[in-house]
Amino acid sequence: MRSIPGSRTRIAARGRNESGPARSKRLRGVVTISVLLFSACDSSPSAPIENEGEESAEDVAFLRTPIGGVLNRDIFYGALFDDDLATEGVLRDYQCLVKTRDGHRGTDILLPDFRAMDAGVAVLAPAPGRVIDVQDGLPDRNVTLDPERPGNGVVLEHPNGFVSIFLHLRRNSVAVEVGDEVATGDTLGFVGSSGNSNWPHLHFETGSLDAGEVRDPWEGPCGAEVSLWEDQLPYQIGFRLVDAGLTTASPGDRTTLLNRPPTVDSVAVTQDRLAFWTILHNPRNQLADFEVVGPDGEIPISNRVALQPSFSLNFTIVSFPVAGVLTTPGRWTVRFSVGEEVGVEFDLHLVADPGEPTSLSVREGNPGEAPAAAIQVDGWTASDGPSAGDRSLRIRIPMPRSPGSSR
Repeated sequence: MRSIPGSRTRIAARGRNESGPARSKRLRGVVTISVLLFSACDSSPSAPIENEGEESAEDVAFLRTPIGGVLNRDIFYGALFDDDLATEGVLRDYQCLVKTRDGHRGTDILLPDFRAMDAGVAVLAPAPGRVIDVQDGLPDRNVTLDPERPGNGVVLEHPNGFVSIFLHLRRNSVAVEVGDEVATGDTLGFVGSSGNSNWPHLHFETGSLDAGEVRDPWEGPCGAEVSLWEDQLPYQIGFRLVDAGLTTASPGDRTTLLNRPPTVDSVAVTQDRLAFWTILHNPRNQLADFEVVGPDGEIPISNRVALQPSFSLNFTIVSFPVAGVLTTPGRWTVRFSVGEEVGVEFDLHLVADPGEPTSLSVREGNPGEAPAAAIQVDGWTASDGPSAGDRSLRIRIPMPRSPGSSR
């Protein structure tokens, strides 16, 4: 897993004999926190393949990956093909489980956020073919679903009678034109969030042009008898933490979250609230532990957060108070964990409120010196020789001489 800036991540299970940090006291239920959940509920299926015939293309493995990036670092598999398209309300992926959406006719591969989209993740030709349709130039940062909204995409026809469809591409990224011949691995465009999409991702589907039907490319007890992938990936159901952070922003909408909120590691004790956010992949019906631990081991905030089950990527946001609750300046630790499967913690430096200037005076300097302004700020300790215990800061600022001054 990629490193999350400013955090210490724990992915492997902790040993049973590993002890946690010393805790002087635990205060449960004394602070109310706010929890928000956002899931990637990806696009609706594309239109049926518009061709009919009695013969079907031969089912043999011919597909390679349709996307660049490193699996489970840059790209994450979301909804798979629904192998019970005929029954409304019944979800069934190729493993006879529910990593799909009702009526989903393809495979969704997601990016973690818009930063990854802007950096560029290529959409690749999974097999040789000829470009038979393209669409480009449409907005690509959509965060809501709209089945009537068109998007950017490419359609390939393969020599074996199959077609492949690539949807939700990034605006002005399509690199091919109708009639182009492409080889396996050629770049067709880049992943975006155009059309009926609320998260940057690629919707990929394939089917028989001769038979006019879409196919599940995944081999399994409820899927294809023969995989269409030359090297089929293992079932992508593993639970993992993808990214996380602390922010003073209010990440209450998908746009803010997908642009990755600005992170902080230091705030004043007068800060009203902070928000902890995380992206999880394939969360189940689980409880997460969230706690904020003080410099002396005190735990003024300790709560359990119910995760929203998802077959895809999921945002969980925990908003918690600072002012009046986290009162001791020093190094605090913010922890989030789900059993012994995943966890992350952040150092949070809490600083005393520097206060406001309480006095401004001008005094004369010694003979031959310029006048100076003395500014006193409560809450700070001077470093240039005041008496011990003095909690003010005095700054001497040279002042310009008055015209004709002898000093």
